[in-house]
Amino acid sequence: AMQTQTPLACLNTFAPGLMLFCGHVYRQLRVFEGRLDALEERLEGLGQAVEQQSDRDEQAMARLAACQAETAKALNHDLEKHVLHPALDAVVALADELSRAQACVQQIRDSGPRSGEVERLGSEIDLSCDIAREKLAHLGVQRIRPGQGDAIDAQQHTICGYAETTEEFRHGTISKLVTAGIAYQGKVLRPARVIVFRMRSSGNHSFGKD
Repeated sequence: AMQTQTPLACLNTFAPGLMLFCGHVYRQLRVFEGRLDALEERLEGLGQAVEQQSDRDEQAMARLAACQAETAKALNHDLEKHVLHPALDAVVALADELSRAQACVQQIRDSGPRSGEVERLGSEIDLSCDIAREKLAHLGVQRIRPGQGDAIDAQQHTICGYAETTEEFRHGTISKLVTAGIAYQGKVLRPARVIVFRMRSSGNHSFGKD
């Protein structure tokens, strides 16, 4: 009859195999642990790469936005220079013509008896002048009209001649307005042309030098 093995005998029989299995499992766990560490390192590196790429993307977007702003600024400048400026210049010139017509009619009114035709014409021109001034003011168009004695502003005035003076306090100030300038929403489109006082003792020296 076959004898029943004792627990100790069973342990002696299966222990070597169990130890080998446990050793194999342990080695596999160490391998998995190493792979897990490597994956964590790769994930950390990828995270840093993504963060760096995000920073580069933000910088690129900022540069793109700056380029778009500069492009829009340049396009607006060209539009104002080639389209808006001449159009405003023409509108202002028409308003000036209306003002001159108004002055002529006023001279006729003041020169003698007023006729009904002159009065009707004068009233129509007065109304047109008022409308033109209101429209220009609404658009933000201003005339640059410096007066005698005003200081020179290089941004708003262009010197086109000199008038000699013996009064030192007048030296360097405006003597006469030649043509009015134009400003649109605070930007000078055409500076006013002016004559400037200069001390007689300055001779032929350039303006601003004693």
